[in-house]
Amino acid sequence: MIRFRSFLLALAVLGEVTGLSLSAISGHLPAVAEEATPKAALPTLTEAQGQQILAIRSQGNDRFVEYTTQLIQAEQAMNALMNSATASEEQVRAKYAEVESWRKKIVDNEFETRLAIRRVLPPELRLPFAIKLQENIDRAERTFERQRKSP
Repeated sequence: MIRFRSFLLALAVLGEVTGLSLSAISGHLPAVAEEATPKAALPTLTEAQGQQILAIRSQGNDRFVEYTTQLIQAEQAMNALMNSATASEEQVRAKYAEVESWRKKIVDNEFETRLAIRRVLPPELRLPFAIKLQENIDRAERTFERQRKSP
């Protein structure tokens, strides 16, 4: 579950760090990048780079939604088989393999999306992106834990 949240956060953070928000497209850099490196040393993204990253994010998000939907359906089917009086162990194992396949596709999609964005990002923005991404992942995990613990 946290892995899915990480992917969504990566997509959101990318907009912050790379300057893909509406204000950033007009040439403003995000605050985290300014803190990590002097402003004069940071390049800005060209409009073409910004559009490439938006397209990569959109495609990655579309695949994420598709794979997550398939994963949920496969998990529900597997749970039904686990609770079935007539399902064989082979059927349950086959459905489990399908569930794991969808999980792997989600993780692979996250990696491939980040790698594709990395190819577009100037090297000077890669570290600020990674730092902000990790901060947001940590914050999301803390939020998730608080929500899980509260009644």
